[in-house]
Amino acid sequence: MTKKILVAEDNESLRNCYGTIFEHFLKEKFEVLLAKDGKEAVEIYKENKTDIDAIVTDQDMPYKTGLQAALEIKEEARKNGNSVPIIMVTGGHSGLTEKFNEGKLPQIDYLIHKPFSNDILIGAVEEYIQKYRENKK
Repeated sequence: MTKKILVAEDNESLRNCYGTIFEHFLKEKFEVLLAKDGKEAVEIYKENKTDIDAIVTDQDMPYKTGLQAALEIKEEARKNGNSVPIIMVTGGHSGLTEKFNEGKLPQIDYLIHKPFSNDILIGAVEEYIQKYRENKK
């Protein structure tokens, strides 16, 4: 089974940058799947659901926001007895942070605000992949 990370980001430059970061700087080797919007992220997840180890998504995207996609993906995972960590990257939605901190966004495991360092992104992905693996044991 190939280990995979799904990245959902509508900005092509950022999407490719995240892909490069994950391909070169994570401790383990992962195939990176890239989605240009929330709708495509859900489709890619459904096609690869047993192989995806983590999802990193932007919030503001066409067709489906990151929150909408995350909710649909978490529901799909539950139906199939799976679980997957979802890390959201946002450009500063004040209400989003408040809701996350209050526990009102259960579909999101970790929230990262732009701008951020590669170390923060890599650390979050590695931490949540490890947590989910430990919970599966």
